[in-house]
Amino acid sequence: MTDPADLTTVSYVEFLKSNSRLFIPLHINFAAIFFTVYAIALWSPSILQEVYGLTRGEAGVATGRTMLIGAVAGTLVSAYLGDLIVRRNVPQGRFALSAWAMVAVVAGIVTLFVPSSFAFLVGFGLITFAAGVMTANGYPALYDIVPTITRGRAVAGYMVVANIFGVGGGTFAVGAVNDTIMSGKSSLVHSVLLVTSFSGLILGMTFIFAWRRYAELRHQFLTTSS
Repeated sequence: MTDPADLTTVSYVEFLKSNSRLFIPLHINFAAIFFTVYAIALWSPSILQEVYGLTRGEAGVATGRTMLIGAVAGTLVSAYLGDLIVRRNVPQGRFALSAWAMVAVVAGIVTLFVPSSFAFLVGFGLITFAAGVMTANGYPALYDIVPTITRGRAVAGYMVVANIFGVGGGTFAVGAVNDTIMSGKSSLVHSVLLVTSFSGLILGMTFIFAWRRYAELRHQFLTTSS
């Protein structure tokens, strides 16, 4: 692991290499957030129309309203609780809040199994809320463990991975599963369930793998700056 005393001069690539056992799961984690929420968000209008019988307009309004409420609520909760956790000196800092948001992810996926448009939107809303917490919280949590002069590159790395494997990957995965494995009127719902269950599992595992190492690196930065 890189010596905290050298963190202001070390190149970002070398910094990542020396802390790869933390940053690999962190990047997978950030991509999995986008993978999960986009897997359901971009297919939501089609599901609401084809499976639950909503009109095109109703499906669009319901999807947009759910995303708006969930994402804004998650962002606001993240802003308040993230700073509160730091003040309470939780070892994992803001990263702990993102991990706790997994409760909403699990609850959302479970709710998707209930065969009704209302349950689908509630599950979608819970997942969107969790994604709002995790994404809004993800950047300051990243800032807490990278050198100040590398924060731009750190965020860029997050976003490149999230866009390639998260935004495009989640949407593609649902379509591929639906066309190759599933069949019947509810095939889209079942495809979303399969994909989000898988990505939710990966998301949860990355928190477990990064939990201790995140606290250690954050402690190094706090010790160096004090």
